[in-house]
Amino acid sequence: MNSSKKPIFFAITLVVVGLMISVNASTVPKTENLDNVRTINWNLEERSLTSERISVSKPVKMQTSSMGKLSADPLYSGEFPALDSSGQIIILGFENYDEENVYFSFSANGGTTWDEGAYGWILEAMPEKPSIAYSSGNTFYGVVVPNWEVSGQVTLAEFIDGSDPDTWQAGTWDWEDNGIYGFDGASMASAEPNDPLKWGYITLSGYNGYDGRDANGCPFTKYSTGDGYATISWLISGQTGEVLEDCSNPANDLDPITKLNYGVWQRFNSDEGFYNIELRVDDFEYDIEARDSFVTAGELVTPENNQNPDVSAYNDNVIIVSQTDDAGNNDIICYYSDDGMDNFGASYVASTVDDETNPKIVAIDENEAICIFSKDGDLYISATQDGGATWSTPEIASEVENVQSGDVCSIGIAYDSEQIVYFSKSGIAQPIIEIESISGGIGVSATIKNIGDATAENFDWSIKSDGLVFIGGEKSGKATLEPGQSIQVKTGFMLGFGGIDITVTADIAKETASARLLLFLVVGL
Repeated sequence: MNSSKKPIFFAITLVVVGLMISVNASTVPKTENLDNVRTINWNLEERSLTSERISVSKPVKMQTSSMGKLSADPLYSGEFPALDSSGQIIILGFENYDEENVYFSFSANGGTTWDEGAYGWILEAMPEKPSIAYSSGNTFYGVVVPNWEVSGQVTLAEFIDGSDPDTWQAGTWDWEDNGIYGFDGASMASAEPNDPLKWGYITLSGYNGYDGRDANGCPFTKYSTGDGYATISWLISGQTGEVLEDCSNPANDLDPITKLNYGVWQRFNSDEGFYNIELRVDDFEYDIEARDSFVTAGELVTPENNQNPDVSAYNDNVIIVSQTDDAGNNDIICYYSDDGMDNFGASYVASTVDDETNPKIVAIDENEAICIFSKDGDLYISATQDGGATWSTPEIASEVENVQSGDVCSIGIAYDSEQIVYFSKSGIAQPIIEIESISGGIGVSATIKNIGDATAENFDWSIKSDGLVFIGGEKSGKATLEPGQSIQVKTGFMLGFGGIDITVTADIAKETASARLLLFLVVGL
């Protein structure tokens, strides 16, 4: 990493009371200047302020029913879709201007069929720009921000069970009275927390007028700091005290292995006359009472003009994709790192005489990721198997014309055309691990199945029983499953007495159950 004189920045926080893909990769030739990629690091610190939470009622059903069930058919009346998935459950969010709201729906079978209903919350300010993130088990989180310029509301949607709308709830924080409002975008990232009060990270950009400041396009990061508390944090210069500004198009991803959250924004550099990529890293295993999760921040300095960035992360392998016009037309460029952004390489995902725009990316595992982008009214898809160094030849993924926007998860893509939302499976083979059942008897047993269409190789599984267990409370191992294959894993002999709480994990799948242990016999499952 190259740096000379390092500017020093600070993070100011505001606390509010509230709530394996399988492809043949082909290398796109690099240009010489792609090797000139470096970061400038800044030091930051946090401060806080409190305010009151706004309660949100239960979600209401959209009056417009779903329009179709299959991938090539229209699903819902709406646009600007967002989605994420866990195993076979997919949560989809989208805007609907007829009813002036954002709605959410789900598929419980990998996008083959969808719920006929879509559900949204009645908020003071009309919401827009949904973002969805998978957490753990069947739990997802989402975020929406208002389209009112002077509103400072940020609403967190909690899908406790993604396949059961009766468990969905939401809460709103409002920073308008503190001079923070006008959010022009938001991104949600989550992972399995080490504290039940944590829900992940929200990255935003908007106006910062707190305590006499006057900064447009300030990059914000918001996260939980207790039961009903949230901290919103931003960057200021340690040298001048000025708030960082001119940022937009926020995106983030939370590495499920290292638990580091990577936030990115495009930032206009007035001295150079083009956009760089703003970076921020936070640690999801922070002390929730200390209200400080910040690790570092910086700016990705490249010879390119970078806009509409997106990021994915898995086990320190970080991939940032963006839209660049360095060649005179828009191409999709990739900046990749295998050491948590200490060092970067660069490659092209797509570089033709046509305009390629609006990339989105999702990590599948440590080295594999899927990227989608728009070109000539179609949505294209490409994949990498080596952490971003090379990419497969892009192929059309959408099934209608005049696509306006899209999003991607590990299972498929959602996109809109003529204010109608569609879903298509990615067409890229990948494993999907599911925990089919948990049973008792002599110890605890679990059936694990690969319901995907690619081999799940050497994944971790574990069974843990909490309670009065003297022997055999934990068992773990590794397994490999071909598509459609299942395996039964067991703890073996257990000894104890009384109620036990059982947690079974396999790859990223997780299921819990309660039972009773009567000496060596597990009953009640």
